[in-house]
Order: sequence, then C-alpha cells, then structure tokens
Amino acid sequence: MKVSKGRGNNLKVAAAQSIMKTIAILMTMLGLLLTTWLCFDTASEIESNQFLTTAIAQSSPMPPQKKAEREKASPTPLCSPLPTPRIKEPIELSLEDQINYFGGTPDYDCDGVCNSVDNCLTAYNPDQKDSNGDGKGNACDPKLVGESFVDSRCDHDGDGIADLKDNCPAVCNPDQKFVDVNKNNVNDLCDSVLPNFVGSQSCAKRHKVKPPKPPRPTKTSTK
Repeated sequence: MKVSKGRGNNLKVAAAQSIMKTIAILMTMLGLLLTTWLCFDTASEIESNQFLTTAIAQSSPMPPQKKAEREKASPTPLCSPLPTPRIKEPIELSLEDQINYFGGTPDYDCDGVCNSVDNCLTAYNPDQKDSNGDGKGNACDPKLVGESFVDSRCDHDGDGIADLKDNCPAVCNPDQKFVDVNKNNVNDLCDSVLPNFVGSQSCAKRHKVKPPKPPRPTKTSTK
C-alpha cells in the first residue's frame, strides 16, 4: 500500500523531533552527572583538608604544662647535695658551709646525715646514737673505738667496696683485681692513659658495703 508524499514528510519530522528529544534528555542526564561529580569532588577535598588539619594539630608539640600540673618531684634525701656556690668576689664561708664541703661532699660517710650536724663526721652512724651524751656518737667515741677509725660507706660504683678502699672507685670491680701494665700504681681499668680506660661504670646490681670492724680504744683514750 503506497504512502502519500505528505504523510512521509510528517513521519520524517516526527522521527527528527523524537531524536532531538532523546538528545536533550541525554544532555540533561550528562549535566546532572557532571554536577554530582563536581559536588562529590569538592566534598572530598574539604574532608581531606580537614583530615590534614587534624593530623597537623595532633602532631604539633603540646604546650608546656603549668607548674601546678607537673609531676611532683621525688622527696629529697635527708642530706641533699649542696650546689656549687658561684663566687664572684672572695667571700668567707660560714663554719657550717666549711664542714659541709669537707671532703668535697656534704655527707662524707654517706650515712644520710649532713656533715654539719653529724656527730660522727667520718664514721657511718645513721642512728646518731650517743650513749654517754658527750656530743660524740658511739661510732667514733674514742672511749669506745680507736681514734683513727674511719668508716665511710660511700660506694659510687656499687661493687660493695667503699670508695676509700676501692682501687677503682668509679668502675665496678668487686674482685678488686689489680693490673698495672705501665707500673704507675693505678689500676688499668681506671687509668686514663691506657686505651682500655673505662672511666665510669657502675655495677648492674649494687652490692652492700660490709661494715669494717672498729679497732679497740687505746688505754689513754679511755681515761
């Protein structure tokens, strides 16, 4: 059956319009997709910036805490080390300061009692016992022990040997083995002129200094 020429033209026009509508719909959908992608990309960038800001803030050093918030310091021992005085001009030290600096340490016998108030300056006596009340502790009273008795328990390297008797006071050597290659009367462990010089090395486990046996008092001191 033949289709008239006018009707054929109408079909062509309708088909063209349908194609145009389809193209318009596709363009609209493409625009929506593009808009959605742009919004998502912007949101991702904002979130990324926030993450970086947070990370930087967390990695930045914390401001110093106030003194009130700081951890409390450990309690000081009975006899604290004395600070070295800064002397700009020659001054006269008090008798107490002179005693406290005796031997270069405020506690010569390491009994926990400062030199200036210790009733036995060179003898270990943390109890400060003074039976006869003469001002001299039992540990150094010439009526009870020999006048030359010295009992200092200071042991900086912790090897159980008091510093006064240790052949290397700063190096852990409980066996007190003495090796002197260069014959200068200095143990090679603490001889600074040798290549194997240790310098300072404390024992991993500290040993307690054994108390020495005090000598008997002389007859003249007991009178």
